[in-house]
Amino acid sequence: MTRLAPASLLLMLLSACPGGNSSKPAPPPCTKLGEQCVFEPGKLGACSYRANCDGPNCLYCQSQH
Repeated sequence: MTRLAPASLLLMLLSACPGGNSSKPAPPPCTKLGEQCVFEPGKLGACSYRANCDGPNCLYCQSQH
């Protein structure tokens, strides 16, 4: 049981570390047309409007590729 505690602690610490080592913070969610956003982890996009949308969630992140 004594060997299990250090192994469990190490596993918890490793799983709590954030992924990636990017020095730049991720862009915020879309708030205006054309601003940068994160389409997928590691892939940037640009904020765009959904076609035929009238609600508050019409801005979305569109892939730049």
